[in-house]
Amino acid sequence: MKPRSRIYVTRQIPQGAFDVLLEDGNVSFWNSHEPVPRGELLNNIQGVDALLCMPTDKIDRDVLDRAGPSLKVIGTLSELCDHIDVDECNRRNIQIITMPSISTEIVADLTVAVLEGQLISNEDANANESVNKNDVIQKMYKGKTLGLVGLGSTAVAIGKRLRGKGISEIKYSDFTVKPEEKEIGAKYEEFEKVLEESDIICICCRGNNTNSGLFYKDVFQKMKKSAILIDAARGHVINYYDLYEALREQHISAAAVDLREQGKIPYKDQLLGLNNCIFVPYQESNRWDKRNKISAIVSNKIVSILQMGCIPENCPVSA
Repeated sequence: MKPRSRIYVTRQIPQGAFDVLLEDGNVSFWNSHEPVPRGELLNNIQGVDALLCMPTDKIDRDVLDRAGPSLKVIGTLSELCDHIDVDECNRRNIQIITMPSISTEIVADLTVAVLEGQLISNEDANANESVNKNDVIQKMYKGKTLGLVGLGSTAVAIGKRLRGKGISEIKYSDFTVKPEEKEIGAKYEEFEKVLEESDIICICCRGNNTNSGLFYKDVFQKMKKSAILIDAARGHVINYYDLYEALREQHISAAAVDLREQGKIPYKDQLLGLNNCIFVPYQESNRWDKRNKISAIVSNKIVSILQMGCIPENCPVSA
């Protein structure tokens, strides 16, 4: 009889996902919604067969060394694995499971919906009497410039939607001129010029070590006071204290912050206390339902690897 696997989980997870892991193994976990302390992680990971971690957990060579050769699979409740030493995992034949990606189309649709909600809110606040939402939507993009930071698939999808709604101009910044600019009639500009000339700024780059905290105090001060900032990035591209100060002091008009990859957001309570900041893509009421589903999917894949050496869709077909 195959001995039960040892599995370590770095945070509290929904009971459904926990039950999935218990089908194959003995599970220990950090019993908190807060990130596991580094020392606690290193003390508990020795000799485990599987690790389920969060995007706030740094899984580097030291962690892999402490886990030892028994570690076969790492699951993360993140779309990205930039908090994991992927090269070292590949060298050790450790498989990595990420959460299913939220489709570009869903992110683009939600971004536009959030933007229009904010624009309508601004219009209502400035109106002396009620206004027709359809009339507002038809007029609010006229004369507006959209600034995209990063021109990947999400940015292109957002650009196409706003082009269709009558946005006057689209500018973008990236490492270089991108051929995708032709799809949405966008113009490449330096980052500072995009900041200074855009009415709507949408962050579409992926957060990593090179652009962490890209949006900070000096950047917010270069933006228009009427500017709306939409965070469609994945990772910590924003300095949240500086964002809070910029919104509180009205250096910018409003912001929407992405929750997909953030884990615990610094100054979240303070930002929630402002009337010009919201969090996307999940409302608090359904984030737990989403987390249930995502946790169960990742947990099932971890168990499949422990039992079969692969996830079902990637397992070789028997002759």
